[in-house]
Amino acid sequence: MGNAGVAAVTGTILARVVMGSVCDTFGPRYGHAVLNMGVAPAVAGMALVTNAVGFLMCRLIIGFGLATFVANQFWSSVLFNVKIVGVVNATGGGWGNLGGGVTQLLMPLVYTAIKTGVEPFIAWRVAFFVPYFMHLFVGITVLTLG
Repeated sequence: MGNAGVAAVTGTILARVVMGSVCDTFGPRYGHAVLNMGVAPAVAGMALVTNAVGFLMCRLIIGFGLATFVANQFWSSVLFNVKIVGVVNATGGGWGNLGGGVTQLLMPLVYTAIKTGVEPFIAWRVAFFVPYFMHLFVGITVLTLG
């Protein structure tokens, strides 16, 4: 694992520990929404990064976003009956993992679509604005409809 991977894992571990307390204190809805919207600027920042330190800082902050898993599991555990909560948590966790796979599939397609109109160096930077807007959309949706 390279330095970027270490940064992301470090961010994830720290944020998951904190997210447990956030869920206990404020609830999973606020934790999930604030985390999604708080990580969004780092996702957009990847498009503007010009050096290794900036890249590592963005990866560290983006790693925080993986703590939404804690809010997901907490929320599922309090919403569903003990007789089905295991299936619900497994399904919620599985959908979370599926999101990572779908991202791996779709982002190269987004890049390719953007690349047809601009040079490749700019296209990969512009592609980061798709997950940026998705982070904002999900955060606002969880906050307002959750």
